[in-house]
Amino acid sequence: MIFVDVKDDKDNPQKWTVEIRGGPNVLTKAGWNKESLKPGDEVSLIGHPAQDGSNSMRLVKVVLANGKELDPDPHSWF
Repeated sequence: MIFVDVKDDKDNPQKWTVEIRGGPNVLTKAGWNKESLKPGDEVSLIGHPAQDGSNSMRLVKVVLANGKELDPDPHSWF
């Protein structure tokens, strides 16, 4: 799980929960490490929002500020 603050249309922060499919071993095989995401990093998250309207989503991809993309599992079918 990743916990993030997301700014809404009025620039107010909202807390979101982002679910990552797989676990640490899957992330490591996909190229992630303990330095991939750090507190305070500004990122774009691409995923499937919860159908119940809650502030949660299943992660498909992370795009870092420098444009690098992190895929949580390049071999999965979402």
